[in-house]
Amino acid sequence: MNTRQRILDEAERLIAQRGIEELRLRDIAEALGIRVPSIYGHCDGREGVYAGLVERYTELIRDQFPYDGNSDPAAALLDGMREYVRVMVERPAFARLELRDLERARGFRHMRAQGVGVGEDLYTGPHAPLYRRVEAILERGHALGQFRKIDVVWFFRVLGGTMLASLTWPDQALLFGSAADGEFERVVAEIQDLVLRYVRAD
Repeated sequence: MNTRQRILDEAERLIAQRGIEELRLRDIAEALGIRVPSIYGHCDGREGVYAGLVERYTELIRDQFPYDGNSDPAAALLDGMREYVRVMVERPAFARLELRDLERARGFRHMRAQGVGVGEDLYTGPHAPLYRRVEAILERGHALGQFRKIDVVWFFRVLGGTMLASLTWPDQALLFGSAADGEFERVVAEIQDLVLRYVRAD
């Protein structure tokens, strides 16, 4: 494993454990047995570390919501939502990164830096295939009378907002491995139900 990947691994671990604001380059360096200037040789300081984590996030969700155009849209949507939540639960640093950007009212600043989640880049940025697949699922579901007419941006607003609220309030037990048995499945079912209430035609 190269040094940059080790730096990002440690940063992700520390962010998940302590939060974004507590990330210190010296803590990363100490954990890896290197000096802080070495980090700058692989990442452009803290912002470079954040950007590297966003790249990871992009890679993890880029292929989500697979759809062949023929299978049941409702089932594809449910399966996709489950996987989307699973990534956040298994990689809590990503949830913390998104929450930090929202808290500062900058609209996913680090995501925007990678062309993620930006309206004008919806079909040209790194998540373009993801958005197109979800749009195809929504359109097929609408054609079959399963879904009402839904804009893909609004789908992700509802899913993302519901997911972040569900995973962080009133506690963050799921994100930190202290949830009761079966809690993940219960939370996923609730998120799926809430989003489907928004999407369904009836």
